[in-house]
Amino acid sequence: MSITMTVLYPNEEGSKFDWDYYMNSHMKLVAERLAGPELLDIRVIKGLAGGAPGESPAYQAAALIHYESMDGLVSKLTEHGPEVMGDIPNYTSVQPLVQFSEDMS
Repeated sequence: MSITMTVLYPNEEGSKFDWDYYMNSHMKLVAERLAGPELLDIRVIKGLAGGAPGESPAYQAAALIHYESMDGLVSKLTEHGPEVMGDIPNYTSVQPLVQFSEDMS
């Protein structure tokens, strides 16, 4: 059983999101700081559309960080969270939403 931390970036009108910085700087920082034997996978998804034709996506982006255990993830976040969170204004003007989930499959 593993843990997934989902970081969602709302698609707010007038907001900015610098994909180049996010992918080439921020996500590299995240991968470096969360690295270790318990890190299983990091995926990034880009919102394309909402549920109806022509509807904007609810979220611009989502990062899915899969970890072996909640304790291991919390330990890394406690150590490196301020640095990672401090980088957010460099690529977006929105406040991300975070959810921790347990893989039930």
